[in-house]
Amino acid sequence: MWRESLKEAERNLLQGVALTPRELSDFLLLAGDERAAFFAMIESAYLEFDSGFVVVSRAGRLALRGVFGSRWNDTDRWYDPEQGKS
Repeated sequence: MWRESLKEAERNLLQGVALTPRELSDFLLLAGDERAAFFAMIESAYLEFDSGFVVVSRAGRLALRGVFGSRWNDTDRWYDPEQGKS
């Protein structure tokens, strides 16, 4: 069952569908990176609390991108599933 969830989350990311902080954290956890999942949850929750967040996918990598007011935060936190680190 978790394999289907992982594939569905990966498919959504590749299609540009935004994930909630919990979904992103679960995705990273299912991918086997507990540390990245932990930090994704903390950072996502903070960005969501501040003004929202967007998860984008580029070249198979995941990013948390914070939106503060009407401007984008210039710092993207990338996670590379192939290397298992951010």
